[in-house]
Amino acid sequence: MNDAIEALQSKLALQDESLQALSDELYRQQREIDALKRRLDAAISQLRNQSADSQGAAPVDERPPHY
Repeated sequence: MNDAIEALQSKLALQDESLQALSDELYRQQREIDALKRRLDAAISQLRNQSADSQGAAPVDERPPHY
């Protein structure tokens, strides 16, 4: 009976460690996702600003009309 209890305690301890490792990894991944979302939002904002700024300007690489 003691052996069975010890085996169950060992399995429980291993599961606790595994669960903690998974929780830590999930937390790390969520922080990384949040950081990537912020970078994406900043890039989108920057593109929108560039697009709005350049709508009235002539393209830089456009050939002059005499060519």
